Amino acid sequence: MKLSELQPPVPGLRLFSRAVAQVAAPQLIGKTSSGELRVVPIPGGRLEGRLSGEILPGGSDLQIVTTSGVA
Repeated sequence: MKLSELQPPVPGLRLFSRAVAQVAAPQLIGKTSSGELRVVPIPGGRLEGRLSGEILPGGSDLQIVTTSGVA
């Protein structure tokens, strides 16, 4: 078999799990040199699929929103 005849396998994607998170209203912290700092609380949710479970309250997403609106 020639090297030019070898074909790598075609990668595929399958859904592993789906996360459905609840998010609360953003809490505005203040301006920084990069943009506005805000915290978005995550009060809970679910993970469903091959991996399943509960998203516990207490997490958050820390964001910086630039003047152009990109978070």
